[in-house]
Amino acid sequence: MGTSIRLAWLVAAMFLGLESTAMSRGSYSWHNVSVGGGGFSPAIVFSRAERNLAYLRTDIGGIYRWDHERQSWIPLQDEFIDGNYLGIESIALDRHDAATVYAAVGMYHTSPAAIIRSTNRGQSWSVYPVGFRMGGNEPGRGVGERLSIDPNDPDILYFGSRYDGLQRSLDRGRIWAKVTSFPYDGKAAAPQTGLSFVVFDPNSGGRGKRSQTIFAGSADPGDHHLFRSDDAGATWRPVPDEPSHDLLPVQAQSNDSGSLYITYSNGAGPSGATAGAVYKLRIAGNRWTDITPDRSVPTAYMGLSVARDRIDTVMVATLNRAGTGDILGRSTEGGKIW
Repeated sequence: MGTSIRLAWLVAAMFLGLESTAMSRGSYSWHNVSVGGGGFSPAIVFSRAERNLAYLRTDIGGIYRWDHERQSWIPLQDEFIDGNYLGIESIALDRHDAATVYAAVGMYHTSPAAIIRSTNRGQSWSVYPVGFRMGGNEPGRGVGERLSIDPNDPDILYFGSRYDGLQRSLDRGRIWAKVTSFPYDGKAAAPQTGLSFVVFDPNSGGRGKRSQTIFAGSADPGDHHLFRSDDAGATWRPVPDEPSHDLLPVQAQSNDSGSLYITYSNGAGPSGATAGAVYKLRIAGNRWTDITPDRSVPTAYMGLSVARDRIDTVMVATLNRAGTGDILGRSTEGGKIW
């Protein structure tokens, strides 16, 4: 290369460097770009510790927190490098500490997964990789919540996995071990839904004393789909008199008056579900009540929410009701009238 060419390259490089520096010192302002379409937003999880605080989980786009003052959703995982961690399998909120939030993250069962924890509402995260697999963007993404914190002892968490049975942590999500006494280990080679939710009865313990009664649902085919422990997870048994072996329990929530609400479907979705029901289980005495809003046509149910401060107020949503459109049902009388 001749001297004149080398000089030309040097001048060009210097010019580009100066231009880059000038641009970086300019008045550019960066903002998020709204993107239409995309994946599913399978669930909104509301805090029981603080009014108007909620988190949204997506199957491929991470976690968002509701900013009530600005009436907008704030993305909480923009700094995550591993894209697989943007597939959110479940979210769990501390019942008494509004700043603490957990999430089970992993987009596909063939990729890495982790439990992440924040103590500042998702501004920053501690990441704990786990050996069990997840599928935030796989079929059955709307079930849940699979991840749950003991409302009476926040050191204890359970996770109902797709492929590796029931998992438990005794140190706020750092270390996990399989609950070997649980009747369903979930082992399978093909993608599946696995365990659909874990729900504690808050009345079965006290602050600092772990909850004794825990429920876990399975959305896989089998002889039993709802399991119960009354000794803080040491032993488990199928819940007797479950209403239908043809339907799968997909979502569940308990209230402070001792009732467990469950939505049922004949498939875990997001497509292929055609029939379902809604039931209420009185935890003491194991009394079942059919509270399905509409029995006139076969309808699958999925969405479920129990009010934090009005124990008889519950809402449910249908699943993929093609043609007629999905509906929301709201009851202020514990499902007696919708």
